[in-house]
Amino acid sequence: MANNEEAGLPCYDRALFCERVADAKVRSGLDWDEIAQAITDAGYPISKANLKTYIFQRTASLKLVIYLSRTLHVSIDYLLGNEENSITPEEGFDYNYSGHRYQQYNGDFYMYFHPTRTNEPEEPIVAKLQIDSAKGGRATLEVPVDDGKPKIYAGHLLLSASTNTGFLQLRCNNGESIEYIFNDPNTFQNRLRLCVGALVSVSSGDSKRMPTLSRAVITDSRLTDEGLRYVKANLRLNSKYIDVSREDLEKILRTFFKENNMDNFERVYQRISNAFCERTYYSIEEQYFLNTFKIENKLDDKQTETLIADLRNNSLSSINCKIPRAIDVRLYLLLRDGKMFIDET
Repeated sequence: MANNEEAGLPCYDRALFCERVADAKVRSGLDWDEIAQAITDAGYPISKANLKTYIFQRTASLKLVIYLSRTLHVSIDYLLGNEENSITPEEGFDYNYSGHRYQQYNGDFYMYFHPTRTNEPEEPIVAKLQIDSAKGGRATLEVPVDDGKPKIYAGHLLLSASTNTGFLQLRCNNGESIEYIFNDPNTFQNRLRLCVGALVSVSSGDSKRMPTLSRAVITDSRLTDEGLRYVKANLRLNSKYIDVSREDLEKILRTFFKENNMDNFERVYQRISNAFCERTYYSIEEQYFLNTFKIENKLDDKQTETLIADLRNNSLSSINCKIPRAIDVRLYLLLRDGKMFIDET
């Protein structure tokens, strides 16, 4: 229960305050139970009944207003009537949750990602993502953990009004947070199939809340092992270079040439060795495989992406520097093959 001895706000327009809280509630997509629970989880225990009492009948404390502003994603000044034209500190978002853009994200999805870059497991985590546009883009992410009890993150999806960018802002009651930023396809398809984005996570553990940047892929169906092969490769590295040891390069190329019945291994391997050698390893620009290598060896898209995936999955580096839109397109075209997804109908 809220502390009744906390000092109330000295002076504010209660009618305007009530109106703006109610307006922000509608925009947030939360009901009173969810708001009370979110404030309680954030460290200010309060019941739904007491919350509504302090908003509509009594004088709210400054501390309660602070927690309300954080939960409803509005500024304190707006709630108290000191800002006239903005319901949110962030400008430029599309709040038309019933429009086509948000409808693409309505329903259940899967998110593939590595939790950190310093303690990366062999396989990516597969989390369950649910987005409800009818509740103001309300989103929940269920992340499996070793002890069997999943972590639950909750927040909202926001789409930019001026750019093709989407933002998923999610929080866990243990203090951890996730920000997922991606290219909003903004197409006329009925439902999002796949997107690649930057995942910024803040841990509550020994890392002292230092943010970690990695990649994450969202799909509308769970991937098969073949589909995961390509997604794994694109979770690891955002640099245009693939850094690979001499031993791994030779082994991967030999296997690739054998599987595809190609007989010019020695010539191609020698050419790569001369062009990309960096003392004890090779630093090969990805565009070389997408253009020169592909054309000269008359490869199709899948063959080329398979080689890149195998090299990426053996890369010596895990640099994350940017999320080029071209990767969205390449993965989408590759994974639209029905064999890449598990049929869950």
